[in-house]
Amino acid sequence: MRGASGLGPAEDYCTCSRRPSATFLASVAPRSSTPTTLRKPPEARSGSIPGAVRSRDGHMYALNHRGWFRREPSRGWSKLAPPNGAVRGIVSAEGRGYFWHNRGLYRHAPDTPDAPTLLYAWKAKDNGDHTHTLAPNGDVILRAKSRLLRGTPSAGNRSMRFDTLAVLPDYADDAARYMAFDARGTAWLAFRHRGLVRVETAGDTARVNPVLPGRSMKGVVLSGDSLVLAGARDGLYVVDQRDGTLRRHLTAADGLLATTTQSATVYGDTLYASHPRGLTAMPVPSLFHAPSPPDVLLTHIERDFEEVSPQAAPRFDAADRTVGIGFAATAFTNPKRVVYEYRLRPRDTTWTATQEGFTRYVDLSPGTYQFEVRARRAGGSVGEATTYTFTIPHHFYETAWFKLLCLLLLGLGGVGAYRWRVRALRRRQRTLEEKVEHRTEQLRREKEKTEAQAERLAELDEAKNRFFANLSHEFRTPLTLILEPLSDALDGAFGTVPERLREQLRLMQRNAERLRRLIGQLLDLTRLEAGRLELQRQSGDLVAFTRELVQAFTPMAEREEVTLHFRPGPDRLPAWYDTNKLEQVLSNLLSNALTYTPEGGTVWVTVSARTSGDARAGEIVVKDTGPGLIEEELRRIFDRFEQARGTERTERDGLGLGLALANELVELHEGTLRAESEPGFGTAFTVRLPIQEREYESGAQGGDEAARDEEPRPAVPEFASTDRETEGPFGDGQPGSKTHAPVAEETGGSSASPILLIVEDNADMRAYLRRHLSADYTVIEADNGEAGLRAAREHEPDLIVSDVMMPEMTGTALCEAIKADEALQTIPVVLLTAKATSADTIEGLEQGADDYITKPFDIDELRARIDRLLSARRQLRDKFSEIVQVQPTGATTSEDERPFLEEVLTVVEAHLGDAQFGAGDLASEMALSQRQLTRRVKEATDETPAALIRRLRLERAAQLLEEERHTVSETAYAVGYDSPSHFAKAFRKHFGCAPSEYDAE
Repeated sequence: MRGASGLGPAEDYCTCSRRPSATFLASVAPRSSTPTTLRKPPEARSGSIPGAVRSRDGHMYALNHRGWFRREPSRGWSKLAPPNGAVRGIVSAEGRGYFWHNRGLYRHAPDTPDAPTLLYAWKAKDNGDHTHTLAPNGDVILRAKSRLLRGTPSAGNRSMRFDTLAVLPDYADDAARYMAFDARGTAWLAFRHRGLVRVETAGDTARVNPVLPGRSMKGVVLSGDSLVLAGARDGLYVVDQRDGTLRRHLTAADGLLATTTQSATVYGDTLYASHPRGLTAMPVPSLFHAPSPPDVLLTHIERDFEEVSPQAAPRFDAADRTVGIGFAATAFTNPKRVVYEYRLRPRDTTWTATQEGFTRYVDLSPGTYQFEVRARRAGGSVGEATTYTFTIPHHFYETAWFKLLCLLLLGLGGVGAYRWRVRALRRRQRTLEEKVEHRTEQLRREKEKTEAQAERLAELDEAKNRFFANLSHEFRTPLTLILEPLSDALDGAFGTVPERLREQLRLMQRNAERLRRLIGQLLDLTRLEAGRLELQRQSGDLVAFTRELVQAFTPMAEREEVTLHFRPGPDRLPAWYDTNKLEQVLSNLLSNALTYTPEGGTVWVTVSARTSGDARAGEIVVKDTGPGLIEEELRRIFDRFEQARGTERTERDGLGLGLALANELVELHEGTLRAESEPGFGTAFTVRLPIQEREYESGAQGGDEAARDEEPRPAVPEFASTDRETEGPFGDGQPGSKTHAPVAEETGGSSASPILLIVEDNADMRAYLRRHLSADYTVIEADNGEAGLRAAREHEPDLIVSDVMMPEMTGTALCEAIKADEALQTIPVVLLTAKATSADTIEGLEQGADDYITKPFDIDELRARIDRLLSARRQLRDKFSEIVQVQPTGATTSEDERPFLEEVLTVVEAHLGDAQFGAGDLASEMALSQRQLTRRVKEATDETPAALIRRLRLERAAQLLEEERHTVSETAYAVGYDSPSHFAKAFRKHFGCAPSEYDAE
């Protein structure tokens, strides 16, 4: 039978069983103590199972898909109403049905055609999280997910108001199909996975207590006012209603038909429990009868897996380290309910439970053991323990005398080994002493040899220094004979010199001057190594000295379009120093800074005083905004003959001596030269010299020989010429090419001629193109695609001629990279190749090439195509150009560039009075790189950003002077000039007259 339920005195409960041909209802009337078997309701289909319906009005009810039925003794089954989707429920004492539907809880009224009333709704997917029952007073108790609700009928019983009795957050996601509510206000919920839960709602605060946690519950029923019967997958639990204690746990071993129990109830003196396949009837008194615990008997003993009688001698052999013990309980009813507890003292301190009648111990240590075992029935008390004592003797090697003998032998062996070791060490000591004496003699001879070699090296070094000194002096005469005639020729002493010849003579003059300076540096280094380069100290003002030197570099800064700032700390800073040597150091640093700072950049020179304890020092810092140095280059920046790895050597590079010589000259002043750099953010060189005021003998330090050897240094640096020259990567203070892209060379053409970049890996082809094109264009060369791309980004040529097949990067890849670069994409590209198929031509044109010429080609054809592309570019710019005045400059630009130039003018006007504002600051304000800013400004106004800023300052100064309300000095400061003299020089250069004369003209 299935579905057996128990009710109180006013309820009927039924149990349903499904068979192939019929459905039966077994019920127990309220006043009967035996179950009766009833036929199915008349309209139930064969095989359908009526829904579970409990009642409190003295009648039996059934529910299926055809309707809601009631059975009366005199009339039998009668249909009350359609089911309207009801699944299960309970009928109140008034005969109203409270039925659970898939989508809510409904109240059904019997014998009326009215539709059921919705009391509480839920979603179909949440129907497993809702269940209900009736309280003894008729209120509806509803579990809705994590809340336990009480429903009280409103006036007229037409609706129901629900109040929260308790909150169950830990049980929100578990299904609870069955629930009971007793007269004490305690709810009992049977969860599918979390066991039986007891919720006390009578107090001010609800208390949630798990009674049977972790069990899989099948149902829960109240039996009177004392017991709770809870069916579960692992048996039937009898719980006390008053305090929730477990009174009994029944399984198949206790007489149930099956362990899995769905529900149960008590009628009279009989307990009825329903199972999936039947019904169990059990006398109630047997529930609480606890039989006496069984005794335990030892059945057999195992010694190393050989069975012996428990009455055998308890002393085992030394090899019997595995012991097994069998035992059995004197329980003849329900032996499966017997649980054994055993332990082996002194090995075990706690009891081990098992239902097996045997245990085995492996690898026991020698000693005396006592085995204890006792038994109990499940849920009952334990009986008396049965004991068995046995002894395992030691092996001979486990005895104390054997261990003592081993220790004695080990001690004797240790003493013998010690004495042998002492003798061996003594022999080794004598051997080592002999070796030390022999080695000492060798070292003495090596020392004498090394001293002789050191003397010889010193002589060689002295000879080398004399050689370099003599060689340097000998070179000066022929260099003079070379430089002087060149100077005379350039000055017109021999008549008019053709321009092309003049360029070659200037090239010869520059390289001869460079050779002279390199020889001077070699001579200085030779004197330093020989200790003959000494200082001619004299008292001076570091601030005034540095200011004069910075002013001498101002023309070079203007040519390089770099802003040069001088920021002195104190007004005066007296110190003792060699004027010529310090000028050589600072000139080298300033030349480096101006050379490697890009156009629009800034170079700062600061002079300050530093105090450390009692010592005072003067500090000169030269800081630029150039590309900076990597850490590896920074570590060896003061080494001799070192070149930066990222810079290819050109014909104008130095030998890597400038900074090495500057460092040693500063150290000769007892000072320090420190370099700090970060790639992309510039480099700073700090010269720190002691400035304590002390007298030196004769106002100088050094002898006459040093003074005679040293040549006078010019006040203005020789590299402040009209040529754009600079020094090597590590700052030799020597002229070099402003451009130091790898394998790139600039030749031919005037400054106004178009710039042509030739990218060709064949040196002969490059020479051929250069020879024929340099007359009309400024030619820049690169020997591979990567070098060509770097040269294009640095020089921004007017046109690029590139071979296709090249190492590292092909010509088509170069063309694609140029067209993808926003700053270079407008540059025409002509590809040269020996691949003459149409597919190759199409591939080149698809990559963005403007023209494609196959080898061999006519140089006149190439020149014509270059001219056509450049002419077309100029015509395109002129076609879409409209005259737009850029105030106050009057420069012209195209209509498309008007918004850009207006923004540039707005930014410059806002910073016109800021003397520190330069091209780099303008690029930052415009959110562009300096290269992009230079290109766009130059395309729009044919000026560089620095030139545009300078011209705007001067044009604004002219406007202020026309107003006749400001002096020249006030005007200079107003338009961002720190020095009125510098302003006057720039104004005269731009307008052709002095500022004081401008208004009069």
